[in-house]
Amino acid sequence: MSRAGAHAGVLSSGARYAVEAPGSWNGVLVLYSKPVPVGPDDPPWQPGDPLIGHLVASGYAVAGSTNTIFWPLESAFSDQPALLDIVDQVLGPPRHTIGFGLSIGGIMTAGLVQRFPERLSGALPMCGNLAGAVGVHNRELDIAFVVKTLLAPDSALQLVDVRDPDENLALAHAVLRDAQASPAGRARL
Repeated sequence: MSRAGAHAGVLSSGARYAVEAPGSWNGVLVLYSKPVPVGPDDPPWQPGDPLIGHLVASGYAVAGSTNTIFWPLESAFSDQPALLDIVDQVLGPPRHTIGFGLSIGGIMTAGLVQRFPERLSGALPMCGNLAGAVGVHNRELDIAFVVKTLLAPDSALQLVDVRDPDENLALAHAVLRDAQASPAGRARL
C-alpha cells in the first residue's frame, strides 16, 4: 500500500514538508500542524522528536509542513491540502486522516477540519486558541484586571500601555509571590 520511510521536500509556497511512514503502515495519517512558527530552513519537526517517533513506531504515518509566519492560518489552509496530495503520491491514499496540532497548530487543525472536511476524518486541536486572538487577549486582560484589583490595587502594575514590559512582568511576579505567602493572599488568588 505504501512506500515506508521518510520523504521530504518543498511545497510550491516555499514551505518545507516531511512525511514519515512505518514499514507496516496502518493506513492512518496524522496531519501534524506545528505549534510555533519556524524559519524557512527549519523542518516541520525536529529529528528525533519523541511524539513523531512514537506515532510512527505505533503504525501511523505523519506528515507536516513548516509555517514561517506567526499567525499561519492562511498558509496552512493552502499548504496542508497540498501536502495531502503529496502523501497520496508517496504513500498512497490513507484510510483515515487525522489532523493534529498544539497551540497555534491546534487553531490550524480546527480550521483545516472545518474547511476541508472531505480530506480529514477527524481532528485533535490541542490547546488551540479557538476563540481567536481578540477573545484570548480580552480574557488575558480580564485576568490581569482581577489580579491587580484583588492583590495589588495600589501598585504600579500596568494593565495597558505598558512602558517597560520586563519591569512590569517582574512586578506581576512579585505581586503573585507575595499573595502566595499568606492565607489571605492565597484566598484572593
